[in-house]
Amino acid sequence: MSQKKRQETEPEDGLIGEFVGNYRIHSLIGSGAFGDVYLGKHPSIEREVAIKVLDPAFSADEEMLKRFNAEARAVNLINHPNIIQIYDFGELKDGRAYFTMELLHGVELAEIIKKRAPLSIRETLKILKGIANGLQAAHDHGIIHRDLKPDNIIVEESDGRFDVKILDFGIAKLMGGTIKSKYATSKGMVMGTPLYMSPEQASGSVEEIGACSDIYSLGVILFKMLSDKFPLNAKTPRELLFKQVSEPPLKLEKVTRGLPLKVCEVVNRTLEKNPNERQNSVTELFDDLKEAAALVSPDLIAEMVSIDKVENIDDELSRIRKGMSGVDKQPTTYQAPKDREGKLFLFFMVLMVAGAGVLGWVIWKRVVSFLNRQPQIEVQETKKETVVEIQTVHSMKKNSTRTYEISVTSTSAGVEVDILVDGKALATKQKTPFSVRAPRGVKVLLRAYKAGYDPQTQTFQLDGSVDIELNWRKTSYIEKTSTDIHKPPSNKVPLNTKKAVTSTKSGRTTVPKKK
Repeated sequence: MSQKKRQETEPEDGLIGEFVGNYRIHSLIGSGAFGDVYLGKHPSIEREVAIKVLDPAFSADEEMLKRFNAEARAVNLINHPNIIQIYDFGELKDGRAYFTMELLHGVELAEIIKKRAPLSIRETLKILKGIANGLQAAHDHGIIHRDLKPDNIIVEESDGRFDVKILDFGIAKLMGGTIKSKYATSKGMVMGTPLYMSPEQASGSVEEIGACSDIYSLGVILFKMLSDKFPLNAKTPRELLFKQVSEPPLKLEKVTRGLPLKVCEVVNRTLEKNPNERQNSVTELFDDLKEAAALVSPDLIAEMVSIDKVENIDDELSRIRKGMSGVDKQPTTYQAPKDREGKLFLFFMVLMVAGAGVLGWVIWKRVVSFLNRQPQIEVQETKKETVVEIQTVHSMKKNSTRTYEISVTSTSAGVEVDILVDGKALATKQKTPFSVRAPRGVKVLLRAYKAGYDPQTQTFQLDGSVDIELNWRKTSYIEKTSTDIHKPPSNKVPLNTKKAVTSTKSGRTTVPKKK
C-alpha cells in the first residue's frame, strides 16, 4: 500500500497501539470507501506492512466478505513481483475482516499522469512493461482484474527505473482452472470504473468479460498517458456507460500530433468495441507498441492538440525528433549548391514547367470537348429508372423483415429506460410504460434506471414479442464516487423477463408474470 496518503495528525483510533497478528499498528495511512489502511510494524525485526481493515458495515455483508477474501486469494494465486503481495488474512476481535499486505513507497500512476502527461514513449514503455508483466501473469492464472485504472497502479521511480505494482483485485473474476470463485457476478451487473470500463462490462455481458476487457482498460490508460485525454468522456457516469457501449472512441492521432501512426494504431486497436478485434494478450500489446516505437526517438513526446481545432492543425511539428535510431544527431549546416549543380537544377526546373504546361493544355482541350457534347438524355433517363427500380426492390426486401414488440412496464413510477439493438440506440430515457418494435433475431440490451435504486440491465435475443415488468429494491450500499462504481453488490432484483410464449386469446406473444 502506498504511503502517500499518510496523515501528519492521526485521529483517535482504538486500533492504534494494538496488535493485529504479529504486527503492532502504529498509524493510519489512509481511508477509503470500504475501510481503513494502517501502518503496522513487527516489534522484533521491525518489518513494516500495510494492514487493510474492512469497515464494520461491510464486514457484516457476506458478499463483501467474499470479495475481500477473493482479493487475498487472487493475489496469492498469482504471486508475481508486479502484483502487490498479501501475507495474512483474518478477523479482528470486533468482527472486522483484515489482511496484511506489502507496504509500498511509490505513487499512484494517476498522480504521475496528472503532473507529467503527455509522457514520452520511453517512460510509457517502461511503465507499461511492469503493468503488462503483472497483468499477463494474472491472465495466465485465469484471473481478470476488471477494475484496472491509474489509481490501482503504484509506480516507484528510482534512477530512471519504474517499479510497478498492480493493486485492488477485489472484484477480480477467476476463470477456469481448478480454483473457482466463491461468488459469481450476476448477469447484467455492472462493476468497474466507467472511464476505463470495456463495452462488455458496461453492457453487463458477464459471459463476454475476459482478458480482452483488461486490455481495453489498459488501452484507455495508454491513451491518457500519451495524450492527457480520454478516448470517451461524458458529464455523468450513466452517459459514459452508454457511450462505452455505443459510441466509437476518439483516435489517438486526432488528439495529438507528433506520434508515429503505427503507435497510434496499436493504442486504437485496444479500444475496439468487439473484444475479438483487440490484441490477443497483454504481451502482444506490449510487443506491438515496442515494435511501433522502435524507429523513433524514445524521448519523443506527443504535442497535445485542442479537440476543437483538430482540423486546423499546422503541418509543421514544433518538436524535432532526435533520430531514427535513438541516438542524437548533430544539426546539419546549410551549404549553398555549387555553380554546376545550380545550372542543372535550373535546367530541370525549366523542363518540369514546360511539361506541366503541355499537360495542362491537353487537359483543357479534353474538358472543352466534353462540355461541348450533346447531353445523352436517353441514357440518363435509363439510369434513373434503373436506380428507382433497385431502390424499390431494396425497400421491399427491407420491409419484408418481421418485427416484434417490446413492451416495458414498471411496478414503480419515475423509471427511465434505454434500449440498444445490436449496439445501436433504439430508445433512450423512455418513461414507463411504453413499447417499441425491433426486427426479429437482433440482440437487445435493456438498461433501466430509477433514483435511489440499483440500475437493471438485461440482454436477450428477440425471437418474439416480449412483455417486461421492472421490479425495484432500494440501494443498500454506499457509493464511492460519482464516477467510480466499484461497489459491493446490492442484491438487486433482476428484470422480470422470460421466454415469450403465445397467448391463445390475443394471438401475440407475452411473458407470464411471476406469481
